[in-house]
Amino acid sequence: FIKFNFDKLGALSKKNNQRFVNVSTDCKQLMWHKPGAGDYNDMNIADITKVVAGAETEAFQNVKKGLEPEKCFSVISTQRTLDLVASSKAERDTWVKGLTAVVKFGSVLTDDVLEELEDNKAKQVAQAHAKLAVENRKKDRSKLKNLIDKTNKH
Repeated sequence: FIKFNFDKLGALSKKNNQRFVNVSTDCKQLMWHKPGAGDYNDMNIADITKVVAGAETEAFQNVKKGLEPEKCFSVISTQRTLDLVASSKAERDTWVKGLTAVVKFGSVLTDDVLEELEDNKAKQVAQAHAKLAVENRKKDRSKLKNLIDKTNKH
């Protein structure tokens, strides 16, 4: 993406504003950084109030030339607005749809829910191991019974 900035004349800035943007694996942070940079900026997903397709924000509206609105979108939070320009309309639409879903549904992944999911996963694994152990014991008993029966016949 290109992080949107405009110069004093209202044109898209020529500064290197390329950014890598991603959502954290726990769906709690939207993060962006310059290519090759170790430091990143972030925004809490819980603080995002909406994701808007198009050049709708004041910053975009102030641009007089060099802007393709069909590639633009904005992530608006209670703290700040992140204006981005995608490489295509399709890429923009994918991010708008995806981020909107993360904002709507990602917030249900609280620490308690994530912990419960991990606990449930651990319980399922333990239950599977216990079931396997019981089945193996049954097989072992069956083998032992067959061996005893063969021994008694001789």
